[in-house]
Amino acid sequence: ERPEPGRAAPLWDVPRAKRRFPWFEVVLSVIGILCIVASIIGYLSLADAYTVAHVAVLAALPLVVVIAVLLYIDRWEPEPWWTRGVAFAWGAGVAIIVASIVNSAVLLNASLVLGDETEAMRFTAVVVAPLAEETMKAAGVLLIVLARRNTIHSLLDGVVYAGFSGAGFAFIENMQYFLQASAQGQAALTVTLILRGVLSPFVHPMATSFTGMALAWAVVRSRTSIGRVVTVILGCCLTVATHSMWNFFGSGDVSSWLSNYVLVEVPFFALWMTALLVLSNREARSIRE
Repeated sequence: ERPEPGRAAPLWDVPRAKRRFPWFEVVLSVIGILCIVASIIGYLSLADAYTVAHVAVLAALPLVVVIAVLLYIDRWEPEPWWTRGVAFAWGAGVAIIVASIVNSAVLLNASLVLGDETEAMRFTAVVVAPLAEETMKAAGVLLIVLARRNTIHSLLDGVVYAGFSGAGFAFIENMQYFLQASAQGQAALTVTLILRGVLSPFVHPMATSFTGMALAWAVVRSRTSIGRVVTVILGCCLTVATHSMWNFFGSGDVSSWLSNYVLVEVPFFALWMTALLVLSNREARSIRE
């Protein structure tokens, strides 16, 4: 039966997409890349180009694993690649430069106050470094949430951005540790590579992910301003506590570190990964429905 005249469904022209220049991504990427170049130049002042390239390749090995995991959990509703790139550049550039300056300044002051360099290093590693590093890594995620609110649809989105920021930070930091170890010989480099590249490649992404998840929760699920503030504060506290726990265990002797690693850190990582997989499966189910 043909529809009566005047009762046919109305037709509209499809509106054209508004294309705007991505100033946010370009500006933050340029700043991050300049900071990364500054770090590389600093490394070149400590070793020759071949050694720096060598440690860069070694640092890229755990980075590939971390990025692959982040892409896997983000496969159902992937975030824009340019925004993920901003998070990575921020972590590898701005975050590590600022955090390194803060850590060095506090370490120097703590050494003068305490009169014991070992205790000053432990205080900096357990208290100062987690605060400085996680604050700077999370600052990039916060900027993304504020500037690209429409890209945040689930808790996983916050985890992914935080994970990329943490992955970038860990990549440049690993280069620094591998460079220092290579100056001590092949054995020291091998041990450092195993400790940081094999046993703990997810420390920085995992720690920062709790802040990213809290920021996403505040955007997607919180209904009140107080709820948003409390959620973000709790996420930041969990982030700093996770990072501090790792550094605290690492500041002890080898036997205590190994027992804590097996009994505490490995189960903690397993719970974290399980939670991400559950969230990813829920996201897939929601998209399917």
